[in-house]
Amino acid sequence: MEQPSQTQIAAAIAELQTEVRRQAEVIQNQGNELLLLRTRPSTNQKPRSSLPDPEKFNGQAHKFDTWLPSIKAKLRVDGEAIGDPTAQFYYVYLNLDSHVQAMVLPQLSQAEDDQTWAYTSILDQLSRVYSNPNKVQEAEDKLYSLKQGTESLHAFIAKFERILYEARGQDWNDVNKIAAFR
Repeated sequence: MEQPSQTQIAAAIAELQTEVRRQAEVIQNQGNELLLLRTRPSTNQKPRSSLPDPEKFNGQAHKFDTWLPSIKAKLRVDGEAIGDPTAQFYYVYLNLDSHVQAMVLPQLSQAEDDQTWAYTSILDQLSRVYSNPNKVQEAEDKLYSLKQGTESLHAFIAKFERILYEARGQDWNDVNKIAAFR
């Protein structure tokens, strides 16, 4: 058996050193990838809700004006955490008392038939039933008949500003606001 020459030994050592460097590079790349995967948030993790759940709407008209902005805010801010359009539709539906749910059963049936899960169909139906179409006019009338009476000026101004917003008068000319205030 013939002994390898110095040149052959040197070539074999160089080949082994190249392979060791290549393997070290592969290990380094895998370590970097592992570190990246550990530090990057998982894409299949559902985001967490940040707003509390609104209380169920019980069908009392005076509570609708506060429930509607609450449910809209929840869906706007936490919509991704709630889920896809189907989950959002059922989220709105399940935030209604059973007798109010009965009122929107046609919207539920339609959504199931069409597989179109637009929660706005529920909100639109409830708005038609519970919103006062004369709310702005009634607030304007209230604004013009408002009297300070015995309450402090600060309390009266706060009350006036609240009713001014209800009457959608925040954008009125200052002359009109002053006239209403007097």
